[in-house]
Amino acid sequence: MPQRKRAKTPSQPRRKTAKASARRKSAAAEAQPPADPRFVRDVIVRGEAASLTPSGKLPPDATHVITGGAADTATIKRARFKAF
Repeated sequence: MPQRKRAKTPSQPRRKTAKASARRKSAAAEAQPPADPRFVRDVIVRGEAASLTPSGKLPPDATHVITGGAADTATIKRARFKAF
């Protein structure tokens, strides 16, 4: 016969749910500061950032997507890690 679980007493603290921590992570992800302009320029020069092709895919050697702006004021977003 399985044992019954004991009811928690008011002195025992409640555990936090996973949903609350997930909300904090998503809010922190949205609050990311803009990337350093030198980092953006270097990623573009190395060829690790590229615009999407007309079919909507990223070239195989690129890790970042250029989302907007000119070469000096571009905005990039990480798409994947480098696969050697």
